[in-house]
Amino acid sequence: MTEEDNSLFSQAMEGVTPLKKENRAPSGRASRQAEGAKQLIKNVKRKQSISSEDKPVAKRDHEERIHQVTESESLLFNQKGVRLQELSQLKQSNFELEDLLDLHGMTENYAEAQITEFIARNYAANKRYLRIIHGKGYNSNEPFPILKNLTNQVLRKSSAVVAFTSAPQKDGGVGAVNILLSAH
Repeated sequence: MTEEDNSLFSQAMEGVTPLKKENRAPSGRASRQAEGAKQLIKNVKRKQSISSEDKPVAKRDHEERIHQVTESESLLFNQKGVRLQELSQLKQSNFELEDLLDLHGMTENYAEAQITEFIARNYAANKRYLRIIHGKGYNSNEPFPILKNLTNQVLRKSSAVVAFTSAPQKDGGVGAVNILLSAH
């Protein structure tokens, strides 16, 4: 603040006394704002510590390398031959969801097994439209969201998956992924 701003603020606050803590009304909005501010600071620190050129790369098999994604990045993958109409439906969640898997609270190894089994089970049942909720990784101590990147890697490896994309905000946004399985 400039000196002039400080002076104006001091004049405006003249005669004002702060409330005692016990006289303050609890504010859900204020606590949500404080929590949001903490999260924003955490996100900024993560992004400052990692430039896009320095992103770690996860190995997928021995042939392909997949760049790690941040909690705010959208996922998008499709094999050749996927119609734009199908991809658009997937992005907008304009389909009847046939199964859902929530990975919250799972360890990385357990989540990988669950994703693999989820895809195999639904492919065998001729289901096509699925969703996995992987979360955004806000509570992770790692610079990248572990379960989100794991989901990205496992789905790209699966021959049953023809496309996937981050869900629209109403369905989890970048914390969830809509999946299209191949028809057989």
